[in-house]
Amino acid sequence: MVNTENNATLLEDIAIASGSALNALNASGYNVEMNEGAFKELDRFFQEQMDDVIHQPLPGGILADETGKRLFMLATLIGDIAIYRFGGVWLTDDNDPQGDMNIAVRLNNGNTLKPVYLLLRRMQDGPTINIQQIVSSAGAARVNKSALDIE
Repeated sequence: MVNTENNATLLEDIAIASGSALNALNASGYNVEMNEGAFKELDRFFQEQMDDVIHQPLPGGILADETGKRLFMLATLIGDIAIYRFGGVWLTDDNDPQGDMNIAVRLNNGNTLKPVYLLLRRMQDGPTINIQQIVSSAGAARVNKSALDIE
């Protein structure tokens, strides 16, 4: 997803993608703001946009086209909301060939959240991966690192 045409950094891509995801979700009927309720709306988004039996985006749905790009955008929004709610910083590596996949958020409590992998797991495992529960737990207190580093 890194925009190599204008040499944008991952942090610049994250800022653009997050804002775009926020606007697109709200325009599509999801009430996403920079608060805890946003994670519940993202769970609803995946319930409505995924076929959880075959683990694929619904044909004609929002995720049906440009799935990777849209997952990156949603992941950046999750990270930005987590930072806004709980404090933290983005961890990126512009030299990593898969840097867009490996973006992470180090929360102020020491927990690390990998939002791209979280969403890939949500797609693979269905609603048993609860975005709201995982991100809220990550922000609430220091927890076992392995529970958050979802890969």
